[in-house]
Parts: sequence; C-alpha cells; structure tokens
Amino acid sequence: MVSRDVLNWLENDSLTQEDIIYLLDRLCRLGTKFESNVSPKVVIFLKSKTRLDNVNREDVAKYLNMSSRTLSRKLKKEETGFQKILDEERQRRCFYCMDCNIVCGQEIVELLGLSDISHFYRTFKQWTGYSFSEAKSLLAENHSEIDTIFHRHNVEINR
Repeated sequence: MVSRDVLNWLENDSLTQEDIIYLLDRLCRLGTKFESNVSPKVVIFLKSKTRLDNVNREDVAKYLNMSSRTLSRKLKKEETGFQKILDEERQRRCFYCMDCNIVCGQEIVELLGLSDISHFYRTFKQWTGYSFSEAKSLLAENHSEIDTIFHRHNVEINR
C-alpha cells in the first residue's frame, strides 16, 4: 500500500529533483518489500542510480539493511553475484545509449562508471563481438543490424 505522503507528492506539480529521487527511493523500497530474492532488489537499486561510478556492494548492502557478506551469500544462493548484476546493468545502459544515438565512448564510460575508455572498449568487444567503432559504423549504416545485436544481448541479459 502506498503511504499518504507519497500520494500527496504525486499530486504536487512542483517536485524538485531531490523530491523525485526520494520518491523513487520510497517506491523502490515499497516495490521490493515483499520480494524474497535479493537479486531483483539489487537490480532496482542499480536502475535507480543515474550514474554507476561510485556504486559498490557495500552501498547496496547498506540500502538493503544487511552486511556485504550476507548480500554476497544470498546472491550466491541465487546463482549470481553483485559484479554480474552490475555488469548486466552497464551493458543494458550502454546499448540504450547507443540506441539513443549517444555514441561518444567517453560519455558512455562516464555514465557506466567504468575506470577508463580502453576498459570500456575491451568490455564492449566481449559483449558484442564487435569493436565499438565497428558498432558505431553499423549503427550509422544500417540500424537494423545493430538492433539485432542489441536485441540478442538484451534477451541474454533478461534470462
């Protein structure tokens, strides 16, 4: 059940960015309150962040009111891990950026919170089998071929 203060905020036309972030946080917590698996909660936490550069396992564990070790143990039980979920979110965001014609490698690196552009280029090649420049060329030439690549990887991520 949505609390009265959340409903009041929804009726308000003058929400600040801080208000919206707070509201999204409250909705995320409400949405995961009855979820027994931890991995969907981690995904929601990551999706609520505009940037992934300073996100770590300890932040997520604190958000979920558990120790970092407990989070790792629960994720292992679900046959996943924090790094795997984080990488999948980075991949999803990368493909979304490219689909929205944000094709500057450095811009994407900053949004994904990766250490440097060479790390991004290597990671992108692992995800797609294409170099980033090849993917940009394909995107410029024929959107449908790159869409097929993105779709294939999004299907794998969402399994």
